[in-house]
Amino acid sequence: MAPSVWRRQYYVNPQIQFRFALWLILIVAVESLLVSWGLLRLFHVASEWQRANLPLFFFKLLFFTIVPMVAINFLIAILLSHRIAGPLRRLQHAMEEICVGQSPSPVTLRSSDLLQDFAADFNLMLSVLQEKREGLRRTLGELRGTLEATRAHVPEVQQILTQLKKLEKDYGD
Repeated sequence: MAPSVWRRQYYVNPQIQFRFALWLILIVAVESLLVSWGLLRLFHVASEWQRANLPLFFFKLLFFTIVPMVAINFLIAILLSHRIAGPLRRLQHAMEEICVGQSPSPVTLRSSDLLQDFAADFNLMLSVLQEKREGLRRTLGELRGTLEATRAHVPEVQQILTQLKKLEKDYGD
């Protein structure tokens, strides 16, 4: 059966989605007020149709209404997206370190950043991975010690020790 393309739940992270919805409502409300003011001024100017510089005044008013709204929208979008993109970049950097065999330090976010829960879960995963890695390293060390002690008795132990050293190198720091 093919997977469904329709989402079953749209409100998946109330903390983040509610804040974004409030910001969006605030932005739309402020922009509506600015557009209403601009339209009111335009209608007022249009009623003075005998004015000599009417087209110039019309375009100046339109320019000084729309350009600030676009600039404000751009700045708000950058600020809001930074609160998500910054934490995602930190998490991505830590994942890249894990992929190349390094042990990254826990991811820390600013208090104003979003995705705090994800960073906490990621840090928990890092600590569990580190514990598993340490357990594997201890087990490999114990196995190496046992094999070193029996090296004289079994000729194949040298080959096993070589493979074990490779594993220690792969899982070591």
